[in-house]
Amino acid sequence: MRGIVPDAMLLGGFGIVEIIIALWILSGKKIFWPAIIAALMLFSIVLFNFRNMEVLFRDVALAAATLSLALGARQETKKQI
Repeated sequence: MRGIVPDAMLLGGFGIVEIIIALWILSGKKIFWPAIIAALMLFSIVLFNFRNMEVLFRDVALAAATLSLALGARQETKKQI
């Protein structure tokens, strides 16, 4: 996307998406989908910037936590049915 969209606009847009996902997770309603989206975003950040692992190692733990949250929410949904 760099070169197509100005960097400041790209960064601002990504920040807004992160805030929306965080608020959705915090709302507690249908947590599975925003948790999966957050995990995919974090894993892709690590994958595409693997050379900066000394900075991004925390993102691996955050991605695993959001994946765990998604799986827990999925199991909770199955119990209610």
